[in-house]
Amino acid sequence: MKRLATFAFTLSLSMCLTSVSTFAQSNGGGRGPSVNRGPSVNSGGSQGHGPQSSHGQGTTNSNRGPDAGKATFIQRIERNQQLSDRLSKMLPPQTTLQTAADGFKNQGQFIAALHVSQNLVIPFADLKALMTNPDNPKSLGAAIHEIKPTLPQEQVEIEVKKAEKQVKATENNKDLT
Repeated sequence: MKRLATFAFTLSLSMCLTSVSTFAQSNGGGRGPSVNRGPSVNSGGSQGHGPQSSHGQGTTNSNRGPDAGKATFIQRIERNQQLSDRLSKMLPPQTTLQTAADGFKNQGQFIAALHVSQNLVIPFADLKALMTNPDNPKSLGAAIHEIKPTLPQEQVEIEVKKAEKQVKATENNKDLT
């Protein structure tokens, strides 16, 4: 009888702790503050032909729609006057930050596309169209390769890494050429 009571108590305690843990996770408890970890771009290699991960988009909440993370990074850019001014200079004529950033998964992906557009003299609209295509979004590397198929894969990877460094420098308001 004592074993049965101990077993029942242990089982009840286990179930209680599991439900508390599950509740805390579903309500954001136990996670520290969200941190933007930089760009979410890849070189278009064997791992990069699918959609980008959602890491680095700020906090997410199941009650928000699918565009909530995008609006957050766009609003963050617009609130940071130095970053906003710096990125505005990189935009095609007659293009607003809101219009240019719309559709990108995160701030790093957007800024990297702007830098690659300038570095490789690729129309930003072409990169954006490939990277934000809702049916088949391409990684930055895959988009570069599609627009410039004669560019060797090694060079594509170099350009993606260069863009990642430029993103960090741009976000930190430093010059990097």
